[in-house]
Amino acid sequence: MGLLADRGRVLFASSILTLTAVPAARGAGIFVDACGGTENFVGGASAVISCSIGTAAVNTIGGGTGVAQLNSFENHLSPIHFYGDTDAFVGTATWTMTTNPTWDVPTAWTYLELDGSVKLQGPGSQLVITLSGVLGGPAQVITRTFNWTGVPTEDILAIPSWVEQATAATAVETLTISITGRARYDVDGSPVFQGAAPEPATWATLCIGLAAMLGIARRRRRE
Repeated sequence: MGLLADRGRVLFASSILTLTAVPAARGAGIFVDACGGTENFVGGASAVISCSIGTAAVNTIGGGTGVAQLNSFENHLSPIHFYGDTDAFVGTATWTMTTNPTWDVPTAWTYLELDGSVKLQGPGSQLVITLSGVLGGPAQVITRTFNWTGVPTEDILAIPSWVEQATAATAVETLTISITGRARYDVDGSPVFQGAAPEPATWATLCIGLAAMLGIARRRRRE
């Protein structure tokens, strides 16, 4: 299954980002961390920021990367770590990555994927996670809720979404996590939001990649 998933992602990513006559990408963006700071970074990667939310201990870590160019962009929020350390913990953390692509087309295909690990470790624990990607709309949103079922659990996420959005001067990826009790979310890969306006020659590969990702998602639901 891992090999099939990787092949599907590679097909989709390679097709959606295959363009003709693309200038050099701009590694820059605006990263808003869960600790309340805003960083205008240049060079592709923001700083990784740690802080405390809802507890005295450091329990929140976040960073990201962003690249934009003519007719494409790629936003990543990674690494991200957030956890509740007691049964009484209640807290919410939000991270945002914004890049500024330029366009000579009215619409573009955008791809959003929520990945990472969710662990519920104590009685009554709950974790609610929402990942959104907004270009010019309609917005893409992936939301999942995980509830304590009587035993500790771990869920490995790989949830894809793709739509056609209107183009715009900003591409905004937002990740929000709310935790009650002893639960945690960790990712060192990346919740990703990316988009492009493929040339006609790439549509066949794009469709194959979409079909592969859809088949993977359906098999995971059956399992």
